[in-house]
Amino acid sequence: MLLLGLFGASHAAQWADCSAQSDGFVPYNGTEGPYGPTLNYTAEWKGSPLVVIYPSKATPAPAPLIVFMHGSTGDIKMYERNLRTYVSYGFVVIFPYIKSPSQDHNPLTTNTDGEYILRGIEYANTTVLTNSSSPIFGKVDLSSIVISGHSMGASCSITGSLRTLHEDGGPDPRVPKDSIKLVVTQHPGICGPFGPPPWPNTWLMSDLNKVVSSYPTLFTTATNDGAFWPAPHTAEHELGCFNGALPENGTYHPTTFVQFSATACDEDGDFPPWTDSGHDCPFKTGIESPWVLTAIKLYAHQGGSMSSQCAKMLYGQGADAMVHDTHVEKYVARGWPQV
Repeated sequence: MLLLGLFGASHAAQWADCSAQSDGFVPYNGTEGPYGPTLNYTAEWKGSPLVVIYPSKATPAPAPLIVFMHGSTGDIKMYERNLRTYVSYGFVVIFPYIKSPSQDHNPLTTNTDGEYILRGIEYANTTVLTNSSSPIFGKVDLSSIVISGHSMGASCSITGSLRTLHEDGGPDPRVPKDSIKLVVTQHPGICGPFGPPPWPNTWLMSDLNKVVSSYPTLFTTATNDGAFWPAPHTAEHELGCFNGALPENGTYHPTTFVQFSATACDEDGDFPPWTDSGHDCPFKTGIESPWVLTAIKLYAHQGGSMSSQCAKMLYGQGADAMVHDTHVEKYVARGWPQV
C-alpha cells in the first residue's frame, strides 16, 4: 500500500509539459524524448507472451503505464516506432499477445472483450510491486494508466475500459481504483449491434457513452479507411457512432474524434510486408502519433490540467493548437472547456 501511495505522487512531479517544438511536431520527426533510448523484454503471463518497453534513463517519478492492444493479425513491429517514442517521453508500455506473435497473425485469433489489456495491467501490478528482479520493479505509476489499441485492439480499449467500471460486472479487481486516466481508440470500426463485425464482437454506442462518462477519450480514424465499409463510409459510420454515443445534453469527460485525410494516410511503403494506408494509418510515425503523445502527456503526466500546454495544443485555438494540423479532415471535441 505504501508503494501505491508513493506512485500516486507522479502527477506532482516535474514532468515536462508539451511543446510542439521540443516534442518534434513542427514538423513531426519522431524526436526521441529525454528518457530514451528505450529497452524491452518479453515475459509470459497467464500462458501468453507480452512485450514490455521501458525507458533506459531515470524518470523524475514512476512512469505512467500504457497498455496497447494490437489489431487482428497484428505484430508489435507495426507499432514499435511509435510505442518507443511514447516510452522515451516517460512511459512504460505493455504490448500483450493473445497466443503468440506467430499465432496472432492468424485472422482467427481474436479478442474483443479487452481481456488481454486487463491482463497487461494485472502483470504490471504483480511485477512492479513484488518482483524485485524485474527491470520495471518500482518504476511504474500504477495510479496512472492509459488503455489503448488499434482496430480489434481499439474495440478492446472500449470494452476493456467498461470492465473497469461499476457497470457490466465491474470494477475488475485487477485494475487499481481510479487509475485509468485516458482511453485511446484508434480505428475501432463500426459500432454494433449490426457491425461489421456484429455484436458481441464489436462495441455499442451505449458502451462508448459509459466510457466517456468516466474517462477522457481520444478516437481516431482516416477518410480512406475501408476496413469495414468502402472508403469513406467506414469513417462516416464511425463519426455517426461517436456522435450517437455523446448526445448534446450528456455529461462526459473531454472526448475527441479526429479523422485524418486520405492524403495523410496514403500508402508510403514504409512497413513491408504490411501496408500503412487507411485503416493502418496508426503505423505511421507522424500522423496520429503526435495526437496520441499529446493526449497521454496531458492526462498521465499533467493530470488533465487545462492550463497546461498539452491542453492548449489538444483543445485550444492558438498557434500550436493541433486543430490546425493539415493532416486532419474532421475534428470534433466534446465535453471540454475552452482553453
